[in-house]
Amino acid sequence: MKSTLLSIIAAVLAIGAKAQGIYGFYGGVSATTTYTSKASPKVGTTYVVGVATHVYLGGTMFTENYDLTNYDNHFAQFGGPAYTITHNTTYLYAAPKIEVAIGHQEYFRFFLNGGPGFLLSGSQLITADRPYNPYAGAHSGLGYDTAYTNGNITTKLFRIGLGATQHVPIFRNWDVTFTEELGLLPGWLSKNTQGYNGDAAMNMRSNSISVMVGISHRYRWEPIKPRRTWGGY
Repeated sequence: MKSTLLSIIAAVLAIGAKAQGIYGFYGGVSATTTYTSKASPKVGTTYVVGVATHVYLGGTMFTENYDLTNYDNHFAQFGGPAYTITHNTTYLYAAPKIEVAIGHQEYFRFFLNGGPGFLLSGSQLITADRPYNPYAGAHSGLGYDTAYTNGNITTKLFRIGLGATQHVPIFRNWDVTFTEELGLLPGWLSKNTQGYNGDAAMNMRSNSISVMVGISHRYRWEPIKPRRTWGGY
């Protein structure tokens, strides 16, 4: 995987030595689409070079945080424990990227990226609310088992990003950008490997959504001339 990424980066840099391109920086917030999630900061950088009319190749590197709480009452209805899982992780992603621009000025762009993410920091706290009888003849109450299960956190993820970016020019070849992205995470954010063994209800996965604002610079770039044969781009 690492050798493939390095080969792609080297190829993009070689193309970028002569072709037009765009580099930029962005920041915003993201949240998971499953569970109770908090909006978390997200920052990154992107670089693409033109390989054909309206088509760019490059890559992006960014951090994404997953701050969520999972309330699992599945087993409580059968007299078992109810779980509260508090999960907070941050990953660093490096992903090759393809971008397709629309219009003579290429102010509207759609992109696809995909690559590995590596755990930078993470914690996971599980609280189990379990029925118990403190002594004979007493009414059932609740007991609380709390433990950190950081070992359940996945250390490497694969992520696919689908999104759109809008460019608003502010100076010559400098744009403010607005980006919306859906992050698809086919793997597990957390998989139960310790603690309450065998309880698959603690396995968690979720996609994410992001909104970001950034600044980008275009170099060697000129507006696309329309093709008179059909009046399009």
